[in-house]
Amino acid sequence: MPSRIEKKSVEGFGISFVEAASYGVGSIGGKDGGTSDALKHNKTGLICDGSDLNSIYSSTLNFFKNKKYIEYGDNAKLFSQNFYWNKVVKDYLKLIN
Repeated sequence: MPSRIEKKSVEGFGISFVEAASYGVGSIGGKDGGTSDALKHNKTGLICDGSDLNSIYSSTLNFFKNKKYIEYGDNAKLFSQNFYWNKVVKDYLKLIN
């Protein structure tokens, strides 16, 4: 999902990256918007320039090169646990108390 800025609109957090990650699926996302909060470049997937077709193309090739998508998926599944509600609520409670 290589998001890009369109006039004044841009992708927010990118919950679809976290949802995919929870199933062990890495992602390719755009550099604009909240993607970098939900996807870690070269760890849980790749971040590219969503306005540049060459960037999207090379990211897609690199994603599958040497079966990197398996590593990204494994890392993504672990990373997604940071967004489970029970952890998020505990973190907020720590801030309040």
